[in-house]
Amino acid sequence: MEQNKKSVTPDRAVKILAKYNVKVTSEQAEKILEFMNKLAQIAVDVYVDNPCKSDINDIEHPIK
Repeated sequence: MEQNKKSVTPDRAVKILAKYNVKVTSEQAEKILEFMNKLAQIAVDVYVDNPCKSDINDIEHPIK
């Protein structure tokens, strides 16, 4: 099941990052969120492919 709704908008990400003195534009925040979503999907895919592995260091790297 794919969820299209994004819970953090680029404008919200700008505000969150500003609290930590990280200044980004809305466009930069959008790229950061895209990257984070891709990274999260890779993490889920790796876990689904190797559900018995509890330590990330035990999982064979999917990209060689």
